[in-house]
Parts: sequence; structure tokens; C-alpha cells
Amino acid sequence: MDTESQSDLPEGGIQHRVSVLVAQPSIKKLAQAFPRLHERNLFKAARPFPNLKGCFVILFTSRSGSTYLCTEVEKLYRIGAVGESFNASQLSARAKRHELSSPAAAIRYTIRNLGENQWFGFKTGNAGLAIAEMSGFMDHYQNCTKLLLLVRRDLVAQAISQVKAKISSQFHSTQAPLRRANMEDYSYADIAECLASTFDRLKILDEYITLTGRPAARIYYEDFEDGNTSVITSVCDAFGLPRRTSATVKRTRSVEKIRDSLNSAWRERFLSAADDTVRALLNEYRQFIGEGIPAANT
Repeated sequence: MDTESQSDLPEGGIQHRVSVLVAQPSIKKLAQAFPRLHERNLFKAARPFPNLKGCFVILFTSRSGSTYLCTEVEKLYRIGAVGESFNASQLSARAKRHELSSPAAAIRYTIRNLGENQWFGFKTGNAGLAIAEMSGFMDHYQNCTKLLLLVRRDLVAQAISQVKAKISSQFHSTQAPLRRANMEDYSYADIAECLASTFDRLKILDEYITLTGRPAARIYYEDFEDGNTSVITSVCDAFGLPRRTSATVKRTRSVEKIRDSLNSAWRERFLSAADDTVRALLNEYRQFIGEGIPAANT
């Protein structure tokens, strides 16, 4: 259990996992949000972690359909609100809102108040995952944690979606765009950069999963984007997530796709101009999604 004296990075496997995630930028950002705390005391806690029966973690990269996946999981399973609970900005905001003195206190508050049925779920990319590791969360709940890696088969479409989101500042359908992207905004270099950086992050998450040895699965956005939840329930049922009944129906957020004809036009233009570097990356990516983690390695 977590104690007041547990403040430094634990010995052993955590150090290796954290090094893979390149944790320092995430911790620096968190430290800036809590300027009164020394970095070594960010995760020092007076209260232990709450008891949990299970923990469900969705690992994702930007514009991969994670919000839609989370809403479907929330509808179908009694594990609470599934969001970016280890995002540095969200931890800081939650601490200020509830007058909590540290990230450690904010993490424990989040587990107690956003979990359900003694289960807790969250989604995270590399940065939030580093915070979860450094805080001792992942090690504490290692025996009850299930990992799900969310992947898009069409990496080019994902990269284009990322570029458009940066232009419009609309990362979710519930946000109003500052402006609409148009054909003149097209940038081969920007799409290629997002392509490479997203693949790099996915490879890091994939390596992390291997290092943990925890039950893990991979799920593809294209298999559920049209509303077919059978692939979601297949994996989550195998993981033992508790199903909702009619008495525990949860009202969830409404999520819509942010996609228009511009996506297709940009995709066609990008692929027709693809150079050797991009073609080599896409070939490597095809191998990456071809190998994969078993559908439900439980």
C-alpha cells in the first residue's frame, strides 16, 4: 500500500518501464502545475490507494477514436467514467477545484469519485501513462489491471485528422472549431510528421505492454467505428469487466465523427506524392498491425 514515506521512484521494473515512456517531460509539466511541491514529493501521499477489484486502461494515440470507445465502454460496463484521469492538466484542475494539495491526492480523489463498483478505468497516451507509473498506481494495481491498445489501421487517415485538429482546434465533436480547414491548408510535411510521431508513440506503448506482462489486447478503430460493439464486448468480457444491467444504465456523452470530404482529398493527394521514406514507414506499419497482440491475451 502507498504510505507517506513513498515518494521516490521505486526500484526494479518501474524504472525500466518509465525509461521506455520517456517520463521526464510529463513530470516536469506536473511539477509546474504544483510549484509549492518539490518534484520528489509530487506523489507523496498521506492516504493509501483505494481498494479495487479491477482496473481497465485504454492506451491510445491522438485521433484514434478513444472518446467514442470510452463512451461505449461506459454504457456497457460498470467501471465508472473513463477519461484522461492521469493527464497533467486534468490532475492540476481537479486539485484546484477540490482544494487538494498534490497530484497524489488528486489521483486518489479521482479513483474514489470516478470509479464504480470497485472498478476504475481510464485512457491515456504515453505522457499520462508515465505519470501513472511514477505515482505508483500501475505497480499498486498490477494484479488487477487489464490493458487495451487502441489502433487505427489507416495511419494516414489518423495523421490527417491530427493535422486538421491542430488547424481548427477541434479535437472532439463537442468542441466548436475556431475555423474550418480547407484545401489550401494541406501540408505534406505536417502529415508526414504526424505519421511518424504517431507510429513512434504506438511502438512505445506496444513495448510498454510487453514489459508489463499484464493481460493485454489490441482493438482496431475500424472494427467498431460504424457502431458494431461486438468487438468491444468480446475483449471486455474476456477481461472480466462487469456488465451493466437495466438497473445500472449510465447516460454518456454524445460523440460524432469529425470527418468530411477534405479528409479523403488530402489522403489521396498525400499518398499520390508519397516518397520513399513515407512508403517505407507505411510498409513497416502494415507489419506492425499484422503482428499485433492476440485479440484477448487474458
